[in-house]
Formats: sequence, structure tokens, C-alpha cells
Amino acid sequence: MDFFFHKILDLEVDNYAPLLEEFDDHIAHLESKAIKKPTAELLSDILGAKKQIIRIRRKVNQQKEKISFLTKNDYKLISQKTIPYFRDVYDHIMRVNDSLDNYREDATSAFEVYMSTVSNNMNEVMKTLSIIATIALPLSVVSGIYGTNFINLPGSSYFGGFWVMIGLMTVMMLSMLYYFWRKHWF
Repeated sequence: MDFFFHKILDLEVDNYAPLLEEFDDHIAHLESKAIKKPTAELLSDILGAKKQIIRIRRKVNQQKEKISFLTKNDYKLISQKTIPYFRDVYDHIMRVNDSLDNYREDATSAFEVYMSTVSNNMNEVMKTLSIIATIALPLSVVSGIYGTNFINLPGSSYFGGFWVMIGLMTVMMLSMLYYFWRKHWF
């Protein structure tokens, strides 16, 4: 009877192997997607995988404790001959537990990669918006000054004054773009 019980436990623990392989592939896939194109759906997948790993790990820990009791204590229905077999099952469940710990860390790593990629993308957007704002600010100042209703503005009495102001603003904008380009800011 104890050999039969051992076989059932061994099969139960061995059934984790395909699940662990699936986790390995799934987490590697999530991490590569996080690097390429992070989306809200991907974040949900990463967090879902992490929750699933934690849920399975809890069940494995419960089994690990019960199998540990079988290997360390004397029971009437378990002979001394089968104790090494139960220890073997205990070793297998420990490997499963260790693998789940590694996958949990990998899922956390995938989450961190996702967050880092999103942050880098946000930094690029902010850099672009900062460049646009930096270019627009002096142009707004010049156009604001020439948009006032004063009589004595430089170039206001000159027939081509408007075009000189537009030319000056264009030169300012192109100068700033050239400066940003030389600094490799875009």
C-alpha cells in the first residue's frame, strides 16, 4: 500500500514538469515583448503570470510540508523500505519549489523590464516635448511683443517689418534645431 501511495505522490509531483516548462517559455516571451513594445495588456499578462506562480507555489509549499512529514516521521502504514522513495519525491518537490521561486523572480524581472521600457519611452516623449517648448518659447515672446498695440516698435513703420520679424523667428528656430541636433538631443 505504501508503494502505491508513493507512486501517486510521485506522479502528482512529476505533473508539475510540463507546467514549469510552460512558465519558462511564457515568461521569456513576456520579457521579450516588454523590451520590444510594452502595452497595458502586456502588463496585465505579466502580473497575471506572477499571481499564477504565487498561487501554484503556495500549493507546492503545502505539499512539500506534507511530504516532509512523511520522510521524517514514523507511520504505521509506511515501511522503512519506502522512506528513501518518499525522500526522492521530496527532492523533486523541492526542485519544483525552487523553479517556481526562479520563475517568480523572472516575472518580477519582466515587470521591471516593462517599467524601464515604459519609462524610457516616456523620457523620449518628454525630451521631444521639451524641445518643442524650448523652440516655441522665444517665438512666442517675439510674436507677443510685436502683437502689442504700441506705436514705437522696431520695424513697425517699415513696410517689410512683418517679414523681417518672421525671418528672425525662422532663423531663431533653425538655430535652435541645429543646436539640438549637434547635441544629439533628437
